Amino acid sequence: MSGDDELISISAAADAIGPSLVMRSAAAVKGSGRLLQPAIKCRGRDYLRIIYGPDYDVPENIARLRKRGLGAKHSLALREHALGLEALDRFVCPRAATPRA
Repeated sequence: MSGDDELISISAAADAIGPSLVMRSAAAVKGSGRLLQPAIKCRGRDYLRIIYGPDYDVPENIARLRKRGLGAKHSLALREHALGLEALDRFVCPRAATPRA
């Protein structure tokens, strides 16, 4: 299955389930030893038409949307995930409180 076929099947699944579908990486769930983005939200076609307009799926628009830089969004998701893990670690395994001088 090619990447485009996978995107079409994910989009079809999102359309069948509702406006969006959250996909989690098995490696993120099992723990791969490195920080991975824990999930990604896949939007259905109807939702995307509301956000990008009725002709978002015209080939020229799809090409333009694919060229967008998503590095900043991905980086923010990883930082937020790391912050959440750190907060959970501090809550579950609090360190001995050290008095401030």
